[in-house]
Amino acid sequence: RGLFVLMIDHGLEQPGFFNQLYSLLTPDAFSSRHRYELFKLVDLCMKSVRVPAYVAAAFLKRISRIALLSPAPTLYFSLPFIRQLLQRHPNCLQLIHRTSNQAFVSDEVMQELANPTAAEKKRGEVLVAKLFDGEDPFQMDKPLETCDAIHSTLWELTTIERHYLPACPLMVSAFQSPAEDKTPLRFDKTYSRLFSAEVTRGEGTDGRGKKRLITISYAAPSFKFLEDTDCPIRL
Repeated sequence: RGLFVLMIDHGLEQPGFFNQLYSLLTPDAFSSRHRYELFKLVDLCMKSVRVPAYVAAAFLKRISRIALLSPAPTLYFSLPFIRQLLQRHPNCLQLIHRTSNQAFVSDEVMQELANPTAAEKKRGEVLVAKLFDGEDPFQMDKPLETCDAIHSTLWELTTIERHYLPACPLMVSAFQSPAEDKTPLRFDKTYSRLFSAEVTRGEGTDGRGKKRLITISYAAPSFKFLEDTDCPIRL
């Protein structure tokens, strides 16, 4: 944090700073008891609108990818953070607004790819087109400059939208709203707090007068997972 302050306020040059911060974002870090200190540091460092779009896109993709493997409480940080970062960097909105028109690459572009000078400029169009064939160009193990996150898409949000936490579909649906999100990020969510919130809120009515019930499963599962495997079997 002190290094970041020196860079922003005093002009200290540290070319590898964002790559080092980027490398700290791992599934293990998101499962650590000290993860919220890391979240606060990432939030502080990415608040500036001067951060290049390719850097912001890389952080967006890496955090959304790790969110698929992380404990559920971390989603209360990851999803609002992703939305706020998208709002601060409009050039990254293409990660959630790809259109079917980008699925096709013209013959002219393919011809230009044969020219080494013009190839790099048109390479992005080809990578985006491959998205519609199921090929994600994002390479999580590469540095910020070469991971191709800016040519990817945040398909991970669609997966998270089907998360068992009732709040996840609501947080993902908020991405459709153009309203600026100024809600403070929540760094202190834990399984214990999530459970306590569910069992203590009790029955009642919501703001629209509808009956509010505790989130539970109403039917016994018809299958179970084999021990130490991901294979379900019917009971």
